[in-house]
Amino acid sequence: ILLEGPLDDSLDRLHLATDPFCLALPREHPLAALEEIPVEALTSERFVSVSMSTYWLPQTRLLARCKDLGFTPRIVQEASNDYMQISFIAAGMGIGFINASSAQQTSPHVILRPVANLNVALDVELVWSRTNAQPALRQLVGFMRK
Repeated sequence: ILLEGPLDDSLDRLHLATDPFCLALPREHPLAALEEIPVEALTSERFVSVSMSTYWLPQTRLLARCKDLGFTPRIVQEASNDYMQISFIAAGMGIGFINASSAQQTSPHVILRPVANLNVALDVELVWSRTNAQPALRQLVGFMRK
């Protein structure tokens, strides 16, 4: 399974999902009361981010979109993975962008909210070599297409 990758003519791919970014906040954070977070409300917030070295392409796209929307997240802490980022947010160290699919792994102390006009997502794809004729691969691809 590939999260964001280069195009390659020797590979076949099957789109599995689009996983949008949303904002994770401590449940008691004042912005948690809103159904959708306006970008203007984020300019003075402290952010916890996953390290650029961990997810460089999605993070780069996310930061570029933030800049397009007129702000740069003030990152006060980097985490080495999603679980650590969510733990830091639950502890009140800041807020952060996570994928909506991470909702199942969040703490009860963290709430997710969409950000107005953010429109950044990961495309999740199954990718395999076009020359691979293994029956197990064909079964997997057939199953995933259903």
